[in-house]
Amino acid sequence: MRCRFLGLGSLLILALAVQALPPDDNKTPAGKVPATQKEALDKMTGAGEHTGKLIHLADGSQKYMTLQVSIQYQVPNAGAMQNMQSLRQQQAEALRDTNPTNRARRLSDIQVQMVKNQANLYALKVEHKNVEVQAGDDMKVRTMVLAPTFDDKGNIKKPTAKELKERKGTDPKQPGYTADPSDLKQDQTVKIFLAKKKDAAKKAAKDEKADDTRPVVTMILILEEAPAK
Repeated sequence: MRCRFLGLGSLLILALAVQALPPDDNKTPAGKVPATQKEALDKMTGAGEHTGKLIHLADGSQKYMTLQVSIQYQVPNAGAMQNMQSLRQQQAEALRDTNPTNRARRLSDIQVQMVKNQANLYALKVEHKNVEVQAGDDMKVRTMVLAPTFDDKGNIKKPTAKELKERKGTDPKQPGYTADPSDLKQDQTVKIFLAKKKDAAKKAAKDEKADDTRPVVTMILILEEAPAK
């Protein structure tokens, strides 16, 4: 009777161990972090807000721009994958143990190691990528950086509350202050706001170059000016 209970205990431990494991180590994990570089880029070029460095203005204009951004995605951890394979082999060997007590102990130990190892199956990779974007027809330009003003003696003059309110423009709920496309310069740190893909598709259909798939920017916010050279 005791052996039967031990045998049932071993099977229960094995079942718990199997449930704790991913169905296939080669499959990418589910989660908020993209599982591949392509998914990360697709997510970046979809609707949303993205911060990066403005590294290129095509032909000196503000119609087409290149933004350097950081993307994150998951990559398989080869060492952890090998460890999991080794643990599965140990698990198979433990199942052949004819001693019920030893079998239960070994399976329990292996289960603990598998659960710990599972958390390290994928590592987070960060890359810098250049993404080409295009300005929407009604793209707004805002800035968090106000150019200094000076008094008659050449000292920097602090803007008044009234002046700041005027610089906010007609929509004070928008971030920063009003700016012009001509204020966009190479090497500035900016935040772009992208149109939803269906809205971008409608815009492309109206344009002569309907095959232009570059993300459409609805607003760009200057966060920092380019470093002094």
